[in-house]
Amino acid sequence: MTTSAGAIYVTNNGGRNWKAQVKETIDSTLNRTISSGVSGASYFTGNIIGVIRDKNGKYLAISSRGNFFLTWQPGQEFWIPRARDTSRRIQSMGFIENDLEQGLWMSTRGGGLSFTKSQ
Repeated sequence: MTTSAGAIYVTNNGGRNWKAQVKETIDSTLNRTISSGVSGASYFTGNIIGVIRDKNGKYLAISSRGNFFLTWQPGQEFWIPRARDTSRRIQSMGFIENDLEQGLWMSTRGGGLSFTKSQ
């Protein structure tokens, strides 16, 4: 289960108990890492849109303003903020072939479409 604040929880007993997978919400991560040089992170509005998960349990989230995105993989303690590769705001993103290892696609406002290379 994920929340709009970026919390990720798992359960192994049908929902009786839930365990947090990240140590802090996205806004806490951004406040902690604001000096890391991620462009636009200081303008975070407090929620994310388009949280998606690939077939291996890796997550992708877009800031509600579309000025950056975040990734998380099982075993990581925090979301990792990432800058977009264009000046246009992110409209939507996704995994190529439902697998982060295959890469990401990004559509931007104004009709732009870009792809990352597979890892």
